[in-house]
Amino acid sequence: MSSPILAFDGVTAGYRGKPAIEAVDLHIQPGELVGIVGPSGSGKSTLLRAVTGTTDIYAGTVTLHDRRVRAGHPTRDIGFVPQLALVEPDTPLRAADAVLHGLAASSRRVPWYSKAERAKASALLERLGLAGYERQPIGELSGGQQQRLLLARAMIADSSLVMLDEPTSGVDLQTLQDILGLLDELNRAGTTIVLTTHDLNWVAASLPRIVCINQRIVADGAPADVMTAEVLERTYGASVRIVRDGDRILVTDDRPHAASTSEAR
Repeated sequence: MSSPILAFDGVTAGYRGKPAIEAVDLHIQPGELVGIVGPSGSGKSTLLRAVTGTTDIYAGTVTLHDRRVRAGHPTRDIGFVPQLALVEPDTPLRAADAVLHGLAASSRRVPWYSKAERAKASALLERLGLAGYERQPIGELSGGQQQRLLLARAMIADSSLVMLDEPTSGVDLQTLQDILGLLDELNRAGTTIVLTTHDLNWVAASLPRIVCINQRIVADGAPADVMTAEVLERTYGASVRIVRDGDRILVTDDRPHAASTSEAR
């Protein structure tokens, strides 16, 4: 097996002296597509931020491309898509410029953008259904349009690792399908993708590897092995019911007369 592109070895990390994740061991191989699931406050976002160098690491090591990540030192050569809720609604930054800012996370040295880079930003916006929005302030875009914009910003540097924090949250069905289709396309082209999500049925149907976390890693493996009532109860602290139909897995609320949940496809 090749060296992992991303490795957590005994990592405890958090904020202002308070751990949000503890003793995490997790290795991601090049070309993998991995979903991180867990309840609110379980440390999913902290796990990603430990890679970007924007959270405190109290124990263990995070390594990216065999280089140790250090808190307070921005990590290069990754594409990161933050939660949509973190986008400032009144920012005057134009869409094309927001996409070009994704180059700051690469190893480029010059402080200006070339004609080719600007053309690439426009092409990405067009690819994501935002043609003609280059000069639009991002605060004037809809939630779904902003999510597409954030993905374009993560893609522009052609990073070998793209991380997304809740990309399926707060977008309409068409935007969701477009984003998931593009992620699949990127992954097939060799990009390693790690994402967090609350959508258990989607990860069960769409991702080959799932990591359950609640401060510590609860389970890690293929959907058939991880998406069990016992594992999810240990992860979420609540009972669920698992329905299996061949390779399809449906996670539903275990309470009587629970609201129906759409089937994973």
